[in-house]
Amino acid sequence: MFLLKLFKFFSSMGVTKKYMVLSLFFCFLLIFVIPILHGIDEVNHFYRIYYLLENGKSIEKNGVIYDNIPKEIDVFSDYSHNKYSISFYRGKSVIGDDYILSSDYSGGKLYSLLSYLPYIIPMVLSLKIFHLNITLTVLLMRFCGVLMWVVVSCYCLKRFPFRKDFIAFLMLVPVQLTVVSSITGI
Repeated sequence: MFLLKLFKFFSSMGVTKKYMVLSLFFCFLLIFVIPILHGIDEVNHFYRIYYLLENGKSIEKNGVIYDNIPKEIDVFSDYSHNKYSISFYRGKSVIGDDYILSSDYSGGKLYSLLSYLPYIIPMVLSLKIFHLNITLTVLLMRFCGVLMWVVVSCYCLKRFPFRKDFIAFLMLVPVQLTVVSSITGI
């Protein structure tokens, strides 16, 4: 009986509301299913956001951009060599002794602070103000990224003039939801 009422209620909604409900459900599920820093390029983006938050300058050496990361967030170095984060590697420090990681991020100039905005705010709140651990920080960053993506995509879907159902279906493809549920440059 409950499922029948739920189905009738769901079928009475418009395409945009159906998309919003389904994308929030599946993205929030994926936030907890994908292991921490095992999303596609998630390690690179996490360290890049942290570095931009700290001092915002990269070092270019021989055409490669290096971001030096402090020791205190090097808790997931074991995860950095998974099959999704091939470009991340351990390197020598370029700046000083307290910095032990260098992230080879040659595409780093493509991402600005604006593309990382949904992730910078929760990182500041969790690491600087509330002093949460890295796991909770990553989960909060994923949550805020999903919320931003769903809001923007619902707005675009609402403004789209035709075939909203097909566009909503394409935005609900599992690969798309997996990328959105990880830390990435939106």
